[in-house]
Amino acid sequence: MDFLTLDIDIDTFKEADLVLGRDVTSYFDEDWTPPVKALIVNPKGPGGGNPIVKFTFQDSDHSWEWFSHNGAGCGEGDVEEYQAAQESAA
Repeated sequence: MDFLTLDIDIDTFKEADLVLGRDVTSYFDEDWTPPVKALIVNPKGPGGGNPIVKFTFQDSDHSWEWFSHNGAGCGEGDVEEYQAAQESAA
């Protein structure tokens, strides 16, 4: 298993789902290589911003493939952002 912790645009979710521990995996079902699981770990995020979601993947190849095809991983600094997301999930 591999994990990533990322802030996700608040507009992605229904307000009722912004609850600590809520399983929001279904929001990502249509993604390229969807995660195994996605849980809200901080409904407000830093400073009351975007919620923080912890994603579970089969392995690091799966997490990188998802990360690089779903909005992140599209430019300079992507590897560092990916590694930071892995570290924050540890």
